[in-house]
Amino acid sequence: MTEDFKDLVVCELNEMASRVEDGTCKFYLDQQIIEQEPSSARREVLLALQNLQKSIEVKKTDVGSMISELNQEKELAEQAGQAKADFLSMISHEIRTPLNAIIGIGHILMNQSPREDQLTYIKSLRWSGETLLALINDVLDFNKIEAGKVEFESTPFNVLDSIQGVKESLIMKAHEQNNELVLRIQEGTPSLLIGDPTRLVQILNNLLSNAIKFTKKGCVRVDVDYNEISENQIEILVEVSDTGVGIAEDKIKEIFNHFSQADSRVNRQFGGTGLGLTITKQLVELQGGCISVESEEGVGSVFKFRLPFQIPEQSIIIENASSIRPNEDDIAGMKVLVVEDIAVNRLVVEKFLIDWGVEVDLAENGKEAIHMIIADRYDLVLMDLQMPVMDGFTASSEIRRLKRPKYQKLPIVALTAAAVGEIRQDVYDSGMTDIVTKPINPAELYKSLLKHGGTEVKHELKSELDTELTAQPGSESKAYTISEPTPLVLKKSEPLEEDQRIEDLLDFSYFHRLAGEDQDFFYRVVDMSADAFENFKIEYRNSFENMDFEELSKIRHKIVASLNNLKIVPLLELMEESKEIQKNEKIIDKSSILGHLENVEQITDRVLQGLRERHPMPA
Repeated sequence: MTEDFKDLVVCELNEMASRVEDGTCKFYLDQQIIEQEPSSARREVLLALQNLQKSIEVKKTDVGSMISELNQEKELAEQAGQAKADFLSMISHEIRTPLNAIIGIGHILMNQSPREDQLTYIKSLRWSGETLLALINDVLDFNKIEAGKVEFESTPFNVLDSIQGVKESLIMKAHEQNNELVLRIQEGTPSLLIGDPTRLVQILNNLLSNAIKFTKKGCVRVDVDYNEISENQIEILVEVSDTGVGIAEDKIKEIFNHFSQADSRVNRQFGGTGLGLTITKQLVELQGGCISVESEEGVGSVFKFRLPFQIPEQSIIIENASSIRPNEDDIAGMKVLVVEDIAVNRLVVEKFLIDWGVEVDLAENGKEAIHMIIADRYDLVLMDLQMPVMDGFTASSEIRRLKRPKYQKLPIVALTAAAVGEIRQDVYDSGMTDIVTKPINPAELYKSLLKHGGTEVKHELKSELDTELTAQPGSESKAYTISEPTPLVLKKSEPLEEDQRIEDLLDFSYFHRLAGEDQDFFYRVVDMSADAFENFKIEYRNSFENMDFEELSKIRHKIVASLNNLKIVPLLELMEESKEIQKNEKIIDKSSILGHLENVEQITDRVLQGLRERHPMPA
């Protein structure tokens, strides 16, 4: 029995080891074997083994449960992260759309030879738009940095011009605080380097804006120096100092933490998200640089950062220097198709192009653009990405599938408010040629036109196109049909009381400022607005009758720029009401929906009447 007992114990111990390792064994020890053991001492050993078995089973179950819970939590965290990224991307697009108008119109008004008193307001308009854009970028950048998705450009640019540009953009803000703003650049600092101009401007703008914000009746200074690292690399050293409120010694270590500010009173007095310095530090370090701060409360602060840049080859320097002041004649006479669903965005782009001598046609969606491209000849297409009926990605892919060679070579430039790094691959995969970001920077737009459709490119393409055989009539036509849902019949409600005069309902001051002395342009904008409201009235009712709330969101998105331009407050309020109806569609009373529709249509009719009255029809 002794040998049998030993064998049993050894067997059980081996099985326990196997169970711990891979969980595949079966135990031989059971209650019957224990009860049949005559020796009490051996029985106690077997009982101890049995308890050990049970403990191993419990531990194994606990570990498996923990692993399962961790996997579930990991999946939930990934879903939450994706939901946050999707939400921020959507919010970014919605906010950047009106910002594009604000900043673009600022550029246009600056070129209309404004009076000195008007210039101050225009600069303030641009500064406000750019500041709001910077705030949006802060939130988006922080999210991308957290997700490890930040991408950096590597392009030749004039570093000193970028730094000077930041200083000039903040002069007005410095003067408002009664501050002196000084820029000192070390002699011999190279101007043209290879790096990311956008991130350099963002870093310096964050530091300089902070310095100005926390300084009153003092001095803010930017010192720029350089340090040669090797034949191909240089380090730019920037020091931003101020005579402002300073930072307490015990707060300096926390100043780069996210959502952190030197004092809770800072947010109440000066505002801000507490993200600017966090993002600045991470952007500097991700590019291989470093940043530090020295400060004394009541005396001021000094922020220093270093950033490495590549030194370009001589040929790049010569090429860049020759393109600093482009000649507008190089693109005059081009024919460009602008594909954009939002009227005010079309207006801004069209104004830039017309001023440069470019012939412009307009389309509101990708489907319309395809038919126009087949029917006419264009040197270049400016294509928005998010549009109803057919988006820019689909339209570009369809254009590239057309048979004639000219459609393969036609330059298609994407217009987007999205972060370029996130959509770049999708843009190029769909067949587009280049990207111009919104809000539209005139210099960037001009550069893209010159690159893809300037005089030399245009002559080259025309020569190739003239050698093509004429296509058979209708050979490139393709039916792009959208199935329309069957409308429901709704009852009408009582009409809305007319408690506001038409002349008080519409504010044309924005259109007058945009048009200046060009009355024809003013009438054209009014006509475009009337067309937009005609379509809105039809599409809005259809979307409600068919309970198509996805389409309803798109319709609201399209009309909101026109509502803001004309300051149509009642319709803006009704669009907010529309969002509430959409959120509560399952519980809201149908009569409320019908009343809402009647109110929207009655005000829209009055808007249309007012627009028609402002444009007298020719006799």
